[in-house]
Amino acid sequence: MNGDPSNKKNQFIYTLFYSVLVVLTAQINVHLFTRNFVASAGVIVFALLMLLLDEFAAMPVMFLSATGVMVTRSIAGAGKVLTSAEIWKTGMPEFVFYIVFGVVIYLLYNYVYSEGRSWTLFIVLFVPDFAANLAELYIRIGSEMGNASTIFALLLIAFVRTAIILAIYRVILRYGIRITRMPRSGVEVVDGKAYKVNASAGEVDESMSDAAETARALYNKLSASKAPSELTERAQALAEELENISAK
Repeated sequence: MNGDPSNKKNQFIYTLFYSVLVVLTAQINVHLFTRNFVASAGVIVFALLMLLLDEFAAMPVMFLSATGVMVTRSIAGAGKVLTSAEIWKTGMPEFVFYIVFGVVIYLLYNYVYSEGRSWTLFIVLFVPDFAANLAELYIRIGSEMGNASTIFALLLIAFVRTAIILAIYRVILRYGIRITRMPRSGVEVVDGKAYKVNASAGEVDESMSDAAETARALYNKLSASKAPSELTERAQALAEELENISAK
């Protein structure tokens, strides 16, 4: 239920965990163009989480990750503790990068992506990467970034990172790697897999009651038709189990 405090607590914990994961992987980077401009792996994890999780709190994770990367990169670069003003001055371009990436990928994923058109997934991943890099580099070096070689390099970075995300995503889907999904109301976990349940308590009770009646009718038919005892016993056990559940 939306007002369940335990559910909200779980959502907060998972949001914080995903944000820390992005910040940690953002420390894996390659310097490009200038000493301060880096291409990080943090957005790869962010994009994969959005694609793989049923309900991913993209906006909160985006903001927390942007803040975390800004702080960690600033302190790591300076080699000492900085004031909030110094952190903002040094790390603001990183913050802008993650904000732009998060907003653009969120909008494209929700309003452009279509499972029936696989090419839209490439657009969803490529455009945010290029736009975020463009915004960050513009803040760092201004109009000097406008030459063709720099733009081509940004396009190449976006293409390579998009290819990496797609490759990892396809491998996960192909080999069925289990993903731990965010515990929340409206979801049942059965045999390690999460199933979304979009129903009110009354609808669930009614469905369980109908299922119990159907199972009992099946058992009666099997008994009347003198079906094998093993099959009849299983039908009876199922009917009794469903009746017990619906009675609770």
